[in-house]
Amino acid sequence: MAVAGIEANHRLLEKLFRQLLGERPAYSADAHPAVWMNVQHQADRQAYTVAFLNHQSEDPPLPIPRLSFTLRSPPGTHFTRLLQLPERTPAAFTVDAHGTLQAEVTDLQLFRMLLAEYTADRPPARLRRLASSPNPHSARIDHSQPGTMNKEPRTAYSIQ
Repeated sequence: MAVAGIEANHRLLEKLFRQLLGERPAYSADAHPAVWMNVQHQADRQAYTVAFLNHQSEDPPLPIPRLSFTLRSPPGTHFTRLLQLPERTPAAFTVDAHGTLQAEVTDLQLFRMLLAEYTADRPPARLRRLASSPNPHSARIDHSQPGTMNKEPRTAYSIQ
């Protein structure tokens, strides 16, 4: 079967799954086919561990320059931090109006693990509204560059 036919079959299968499961998956990744994603919920720590494995047949595997992923927060919660493990260094992320975390991983060599922390209830009062959009469903919290505007037509917030 031609490559175009295989890609069409994959898109059809994905569309069928989305119709059965709904449009908003608990988590997803847009990555090279050799990248495996694993998400574990640690409810007692109010966090998710998100791990990526570059599982290519080449040894050592070729680095993956960039991948993006999403992670949906539990109902009634919102994400507060994304940390690269084991160093616990902050990683940039955004949160859309539905509470879904959106982030990127760059230069994936073999393995990368992140910790996405969340808290209950609504966003903290210290969030400051920077700009508004005519579409109320397009708001997001931008944790990548506090105090700056997003170029997308969304509402941006910054931690004070």
